[in-house]
Amino acid sequence: MLYRISDNKVEEITREGLSVRGFSVYNNYYSYFYSTPTKPSLLFYKNIYDPNPSIEGIEPKQINVDGIEGWINIHGEGKPHCVLHSWWATYGLR
Repeated sequence: MLYRISDNKVEEITREGLSVRGFSVYNNYYSYFYSTPTKPSLLFYKNIYDPNPSIEGIEPKQINVDGIEGWINIHGEGKPHCVLHSWWATYGLR
């Protein structure tokens, strides 16, 4: 997430759920590029620009097993696509 600190006030620039990959500030304007679970790359400079408007991913479902948090993409009943690394490391799944 990106924050702006000015006059002892903190302002949240981006929202939770975005993965900010890089940013720049010039003449009091900021720009950044980021990804979401459904969009691989989005650019922001005064407005959001999607260089790949035809690409749309699947929103993962958050799961918790025995206190271990992970995410899973389900493409159909009984067909999970992937489980994040934390499960693999803990349960030795391969």
